[in-house]
Amino acid sequence: MYQGVTKQQLSLLPLSKYGDDDGDAEIALLDPEGESEMSTDKTCAICTLDYEKGDLIRKLKCRHTYHQECIDDWLGKKNECCLCKAKVV
Repeated sequence: MYQGVTKQQLSLLPLSKYGDDDGDAEIALLDPEGESEMSTDKTCAICTLDYEKGDLIRKLKCRHTYHQECIDDWLGKKNECCLCKAKVV
C-alpha cells in the first residue's frame, strides 16, 4: 500500500531559497496563498546539516523546515512530518 505524497502534492508545498536576500539565517517562504513568512530554523532535522545560502528549503504546514531533497525523499515514503508526525496532505 502506497503511503507517501505524490509529486503533484509535493509541488504544492512551499519552497524557497535559504538566505536569498541578505544572507541572514532566515528563510523567506511563500505559503500557497502567496503570503510571506520568515523562519529562523538553521538546521535540517533529517540530514542534520546547517542550511547554506541558496539551499532549497521546504516548510510544512506544521512549520518545520527541511532541505528540499531530504524532505521530498521522506515524503515519498510517508505522509507525515518526520519530527512531529503531523499529516502533510
